[in-house]
Amino acid sequence: MIFSAWFLKLMMRLLLKPLSTLWQGLQRIEQILPMLKRSFKILTGCLLVIAGIIVTPLPIPFGIVMIIIGLSLLVTTVPQIRDWLKRRRTHYRETSGHLNAIKHKLPGFARKLIEDTDPEPRQTNDSQNDGQHVIPCPDAESQSRTHRPSRRNPR
Repeated sequence: MIFSAWFLKLMMRLLLKPLSTLWQGLQRIEQILPMLKRSFKILTGCLLVIAGIIVTPLPIPFGIVMIIIGLSLLVTTVPQIRDWLKRRRTHYRETSGHLNAIKHKLPGFARKLIEDTDPEPRQTNDSQNDGQHVIPCPDAESQSRTHRPSRRNPR
């Protein structure tokens, strides 16, 4: 009986030692994983922007898409790039306005890029206007009415 208890304790130590080592390794991986993820995003974003700049002069403008995807990765990861793009958009207000006007037509990653770098963020409630731009009516008697632009092509 004494031999079996001693033997069981020894076996438990031998089995639990690798499990505790494995657990400590998993905890280290959980600490390193966010740093690896951030590094991967920065590296991928930089490569996409550089490759996009190189590919842009080709007949099919796929480079612009690569630049947008790369910038969207970099803006979410590096605050200095987000601030730089905000300053650029403040300097070029007309282009910034055009970007804000078309952002509802763009895919989610590009829309997030435009919203994150907007120098004057706007609060929009898309549930009230179903994602359409609402333009206030100019006449004074109908201050509460709004005009919704038609979806038809005006041509």
